[in-house]
Amino acid sequence: MELLQKYKAELKALDINAGDKALVAVSGGLDSMVLLDLTLKSGLDLSAAHLNYNIRGEDSLKDEELVREYCISNGIHFSAKHVDLSRNKLNDGFQAEARKVRYKWFEELRAEQEADYIFTAHHLNDRVETLFINLLRGAGLKGLKSIPRKKGKIRRPLLSFEKSYLEEYANENKIPWRLDKSNMSDKYLRNKIRLGMFNAFHELSARSEQNAGKSMDYLAEADEYFEKLADDRIAEFTSTGEAIEIKDSEWVQIFREKPLHKYVFEKLGFYTEQLEQLENFDQSQSGKKIEGNRNLVYRDREKYIVKSLDDSVREIFHIVSPEGEIDSPVRLKWQMVKNVNNKDLKNPNLGYLNLSKLSFPLTLRPWKEGDRFRPFGMKGSKKLSDFLIDSKVPIHQKEKTYVLLSGSEIVWVLGHRTSNQYAVRKGDKSIIRFEEKH
Repeated sequence: MELLQKYKAELKALDINAGDKALVAVSGGLDSMVLLDLTLKSGLDLSAAHLNYNIRGEDSLKDEELVREYCISNGIHFSAKHVDLSRNKLNDGFQAEARKVRYKWFEELRAEQEADYIFTAHHLNDRVETLFINLLRGAGLKGLKSIPRKKGKIRRPLLSFEKSYLEEYANENKIPWRLDKSNMSDKYLRNKIRLGMFNAFHELSARSEQNAGKSMDYLAEADEYFEKLADDRIAEFTSTGEAIEIKDSEWVQIFREKPLHKYVFEKLGFYTEQLEQLENFDQSQSGKKIEGNRNLVYRDREKYIVKSLDDSVREIFHIVSPEGEIDSPVRLKWQMVKNVNNKDLKNPNLGYLNLSKLSFPLTLRPWKEGDRFRPFGMKGSKKLSDFLIDSKVPIHQKEKTYVLLSGSEIVWVLGHRTSNQYAVRKGDKSIIRFEEKH
């Protein structure tokens, strides 16, 4: 009962009270089954949601059946959904896609059921693993604070508990659960950390997880402080209603107060990768523009003007990392791959590029008159307008054609051809695969 009392105290700390309605995300594994049981015993009005990805055959069905039977036995409203994610996506890209799908469904279900919160079963071990992942990716404060206890309608009431406590509770209370064998696969970065680095980290100290948790809490407090400080700083800038004006002295001061500059420019709609470019903005050159993800900035006399991107500029998207997915302005997914299927090279909706030759951020925009590129398989450069004519592209399709650029050079004409100097060659080990979806 000790864990139950601590759980109730955690709910209170999250301002969650008996009678509040919670939608509990339940996979059927140890963590989520313990979360479901603890929530049931805490007097909350709850329902359970299980998403079946259908990637482990009979095992996936048994997971769903276990959760369903537990809910029926305990009078818990149960919802299940089946989705089919391709088996060849069993990697970190698959994990990202699965995460996107489940959180979208959870929120739809929460709204439908008029629940107050969505509960997920992330615990302290998950938080430390995420810390390691973000360290490897060079994350700042936002990443190093790791998994937050709450975000929007999501609450994670197990985040301060070690997995060993959850195992003890499950054994003492005879809670049924199933092992997901994919958690032992080394195909995922998180599993590599869990099975390797995390174990070694735990052996260094009996309180390694708790101490790491404290450090992440301190980082979260620092992150919250800089968030507020950035809001206060932006409020000091002159706002005309249509734009924000930043004086030269204010601009310089932002960069003197690092890491505040990261927070300010993120809130102003710019990428972290653009900070150096922003800091070195030519003060003597009026009219020069830098485009972010929501806004653009240009210099006008002795001040900087930050304005919202207009409709034509909104069609431009900047790709800042080698893996990701977008639905607008076109549906596009990209990720690192180890090799190329020769049949895929003939697929116009796939673009294989030599990552080592690319310079991020890449730019995705509509093609325009005057564009030139070097089509793969051809000698020399060609006007893109002539290439589209030679390819017999209908006029209505021409208007929808997008190009991907590295710097000022076109590296791929979506739906048609990659550029000769950026195309993948035999023996290339650094490959990025782009897929346009229709």
